[in-house]
Amino acid sequence: LPESKQIIESLSTTEQFILTFVTYIGIGLSIFGLIMTLMTYALFRCSQKNRLHASLFMLCLSILFANCIYIPFSLTKQNYVCNIFGFLFHYFLLTSFMWMFIMTFIQYMHFVRILNSYISHFFIKSTIIGWIIPIIFPILVLLLDKNGYVGEFRCWINNKILLYTTFLVPISIIVSCNLIIFIFILKSLCRHDPTILTNQNNRSKLQIGATICCFVSIGCTWLSGILVFIRAIFIHQLIFCICNTLQGFFIFLFHVYLSKPKRDLWQRFFIQHGFHQRSHSFTNRTKPITSTDHITSLTRPIQLHLTPKSSLDKTQEISSGINPIFTDHNGNNSSNKNQIPPNLLSDRIQKTKINMNNNA
Repeated sequence: LPESKQIIESLSTTEQFILTFVTYIGIGLSIFGLIMTLMTYALFRCSQKNRLHASLFMLCLSILFANCIYIPFSLTKQNYVCNIFGFLFHYFLLTSFMWMFIMTFIQYMHFVRILNSYISHFFIKSTIIGWIIPIIFPILVLLLDKNGYVGEFRCWINNKILLYTTFLVPISIIVSCNLIIFIFILKSLCRHDPTILTNQNNRSKLQIGATICCFVSIGCTWLSGILVFIRAIFIHQLIFCICNTLQGFFIFLFHVYLSKPKRDLWQRFFIQHGFHQRSHSFTNRTKPITSTDHITSLTRPIQLHLTPKSSLDKTQEISSGINPIFTDHNGNNSSNKNQIPPNLLSDRIQKTKINMNNNA
């Protein structure tokens, strides 16, 4: 969107700081969400399963490039580099809308035009539409004006006629087509077909629901830009910044984080690569053992009891000089392990005789 001197001066320093802060935080979250989404679809080869996933993968690439370019795009002042960043930013914004249109068309083929939905050389055709056609408009800007992206405050289209013809009009056409196609899709989904299984129907509704969320995060964010054109007040620009910068994070939220199959794939990946076992072993190693249930290698403690061989004739046993027999609970004789020395044995015999005489 173009920025005029009146719009900049109408905002206070605090409002400009808030808009800048919200923009960079939103872009950071969006970049994180897009990277996680791309990793999910590339690691588990989700983009090879159907055409919709492949289109979503390309859409994430477009938005990721646009977000990464926005940082130098917003910091660069008036010089020759403006044309480079402005050209790239303009191009990737258009490619994101083109891939969203391709996703919408795929949904139409799946749910409305079920028969004869096969498209030959789909990937080649979608690549031409999604990546090649959008480059025509940035090239047109530079052909008509070699400094077409050197703006007053930002590296953006400085000619209003070129802004409308090469950016706003194509985006408006794409968003309008998406809205019309989605009306047919929702109408087809609302119709009850008894031949469709319940599980398949639920899966289709979840899939179209995720696509609607993705479309809303793309289309409605730019519809909020109309408010900025009508009246460029702080609240309108804040709404535009929040909605527009978080679109990549919304895609990750609806297509990966809230998708149970994707979460199961990540959980299985962590378990197969040992992350779960390492975490479990670390917690077991640091957790103190408070119960004896885990102790399996220790033997039962030995308790020694003094059991004389004969209780009938104690004096004969003592005088014979035979050591008393120590046995444990396991029945093992331990008399040979701990024998009493002779001098201590004689002292004990004398004490025992004295005690027996006193008791008598």
